[in-house]
Amino acid sequence: MFDKRRVFTGLEVGTTKIRVAVGEQNATGAVNIIHVGEAESNGVVKGEIVNPGGAIEDIRSALADAE
Repeated sequence: MFDKRRVFTGLEVGTTKIRVAVGEQNATGAVNIIHVGEAESNGVVKGEIVNPGGAIEDIRSALADAE
């Protein structure tokens, strides 16, 4: 039916890049990174979100890259 593996995601919203990491937990409990996505950051300036719509699109782009 459903796969019981545990999947984790991490998101970094930075001034120059948005990064997404996807990992899954193995049998020993360690997390293995299985996908990484990255996009240019256009909605963030000096660590502050100044254009929420742009930041959302950048996050979506990084997620699509991770897929």
